[in-house]
Amino acid sequence: VSHQILYYLLAISWTIASTITALVFMPKFREMNFTNLEKRFDRAVRMCASMTFSFFMLIYMALVLYAPALALSQTTGLNIWLPVVSIGVIC
Repeated sequence: VSHQILYYLLAISWTIASTITALVFMPKFREMNFTNLEKRFDRAVRMCASMTFSFFMLIYMALVLYAPALALSQTTGLNIWLPVVSIGVIC
């Protein structure tokens, strides 16, 4: 299977999933007044969700910065920290 076909399938599935989310799930969440965790549940649930989101974003940002920095470091011979900082500042 060609990689180009996989990219097309990914784009099509992403478009379908986004459309379904926007037209089906989001109106239901708004109807249920599910816009703020603290209002719906309590402060502990909101704090747990915030900490979980922060943890996953920390891991995500580490990967987003490290992967291209490693490639730049391997191709240019630079110390790994210079590309990490450069990518972090630019992006």
